[in-house]
Amino acid sequence: MQEFEYSIDRAVFAVHPGYCRGVIVVRDAENSGAPRLQALLRAEEDRVRERLHGFNIAGHPAIAAWRDAYRRFGAKPSEHRASIEAMARRVIKPDTLPTINPLVDIGNIVSLRHMLPAGV
Repeated sequence: MQEFEYSIDRAVFAVHPGYCRGVIVVRDAENSGAPRLQALLRAEEDRVRERLHGFNIAGHPAIAAWRDAYRRFGAKPSEHRASIEAMARRVIKPDTLPTINPLVDIGNIVSLRHMLPAGV
């Protein structure tokens, strides 16, 4: 079994002391064909449209926090958006996110449900 190594530079916590993260390691997952996930993804897209209706996306508290974090590390949030902002903007067009594979779909569902970046 291959070892998993994960680290974050301590400087990140010096600038963002409240930053927290989670890591899930999945081994030997079957990552093909899960039609039920597509329905869950569409449902989360609908919820995001409802939550953000009439909202300036950049001003939504969950997204504004990421924009602020990006500014703090020197990035321009309008040029380099957090994945949740890019995803939310795409969903409210309205557009649908592509179904890529079950693990990516799960990450997108979690991201939309909790309005946070979740990478898979």
